[in-house]
Amino acid sequence: MNLHGGKIRAERNKEAGMTFTVTLLEGNGHFDPADLWEGDTSSDSDDPSAQENVVETMDRTVEEKRDDLPTLLLVEDNPELRRFIAEEFRSTYNVYEADNGHEGYLKAIELIPDVIISDVMMPETDGIEMLKMLKDDIKTSHIPIILLTAKSAIEDQIKGLSYGADFYITKPFHIDYVKHLLHNLLKSRQKVVSDIVDKPTVLKLEPEEVIITSKDETFLREVIQIIENGMSDTGFNIDVAVNAMAMGRTTFYKKLKSLTNMSPVEFIKDIRLKRAKQLLDTGELTVTEVAYKIGFNSSGYFSTCFKEKYKVSPSDYLKNK
Repeated sequence: MNLHGGKIRAERNKEAGMTFTVTLLEGNGHFDPADLWEGDTSSDSDDPSAQENVVETMDRTVEEKRDDLPTLLLVEDNPELRRFIAEEFRSTYNVYEADNGHEGYLKAIELIPDVIISDVMMPETDGIEMLKMLKDDIKTSHIPIILLTAKSAIEDQIKGLSYGADFYITKPFHIDYVKHLLHNLLKSRQKVVSDIVDKPTVLKLEPEEVIITSKDETFLREVIQIIENGMSDTGFNIDVAVNAMAMGRTTFYKKLKSLTNMSPVEFIKDIRLKRAKQLLDTGELTVTEVAYKIGFNSSGYFSTCFKEKYKVSPSDYLKNK
């Protein structure tokens, strides 16, 4: 109503109840020209088939994926609220939608999204049930989940958090708050993952950063161990890790990418280069020996990769040590 330049007035009735009066201006002369749609308003506005085409176009737009954006799965049975949230996040996320917990669970298994926003009260399968199923499944246990609900009782919030929800937001909510929450949530999770990858023997979990489940920690540690065991083999590749983890290639790729923001190939190279730095720190091996010890066929290519990551060539790094 404010966006339309309208006003609202409330009066208590003499006998009982209240009367609310909404006033809106006619025409569009009071709007900023920049806010007006300049499309063709003369044709097919009352044609049901034309309206259906508009809806289908909107749905297709939501489903178009950009590789440079994270993926958000929105699970909400209220179509108006779902459409509003989807529109707000479409410029910064690949947004997919589901209208109940059962559909949300199936889409989460298929998409392996980076984050999920879900209502709690929904038909078929509610948000809490969906949350429990996703957190119990190794393929989806890493996905941060934010629950939206009109139930503000602390017992309900504790129940949601106890099943692994990362945040519990009561309606009505401010959309900018949710945007910042998602940004900080993904950023914090990357920090926790970096601690596991950079210092496998030390896991720092501050109270506000417990956003990675034990299943995900175990998954990452197992992958790192597999890479460490096979990195000296020049023939070691992602297929070896996938087979050792007994997971589908696509599922493995999506889970590792979502957790580390690196493809499996990039992750393997990153672990190898970190091991190279450790070996150079000992001062007992030459650059060529280190290169072959971590599985590089060419010491020249190893030097290029090392310099790209650490901004110094391995030979200069060794001299400085």
